[in-house]
Amino acid sequence: MGDALADYPALWLLGLFLINFMGNGTVPLPISVYILWLGQFNMPIPVVVVGTLGTVLGWVFVGSRILQRVLKNRSKESLTQKIPALYQKLFLKWPMWAVFLFNAIPFPWDVMRILAVVSGIRPLALLLPLTLGRVIRYSILVFLGGVMAQYKGFLWMIIGLMIVPVVLRFFKKEPKSEY
Repeated sequence: MGDALADYPALWLLGLFLINFMGNGTVPLPISVYILWLGQFNMPIPVVVVGTLGTVLGWVFVGSRILQRVLKNRSKESLTQKIPALYQKLFLKWPMWAVFLFNAIPFPWDVMRILAVVSGIRPLALLLPLTLGRVIRYSILVFLGGVMAQYKGFLWMIIGLMIVPVVLRFFKKEPKSEY
């Protein structure tokens, strides 16, 4: 598998860009798993740069617009009632720091997306904190992928554990409302 990456690195990086673009623009994909897997091949800088570009462009030009259209007819109260008050206070007090923090740590970034769209912040205003946060996050994932490549079974175990919540999320049954 390592030879395929060495022979065709542009295809792997194009795949990374497309997965990040689609994952942050439209379809929820396990992006972190792919970046962790690419970390075992000695090309950390291209992986971080291409992954970050895909994420930023996917959110700024596609994802934010889709989210604005989906959420435009809903009230602010109905959208924010399920978001914990701590996250709302953090976002209202320091929106750029909140976006940076939620992008740097492996945490659901969707909370900040909804708050950004509801509060009317333009997607281009989030460009710098989004980019810096994703560079830090992807750098850590690439580093961990390189370290775990030395322990082959451990790498696959971690990737499997990261995929399980994504798979379970799709099979989770929503409770029926009585209304």
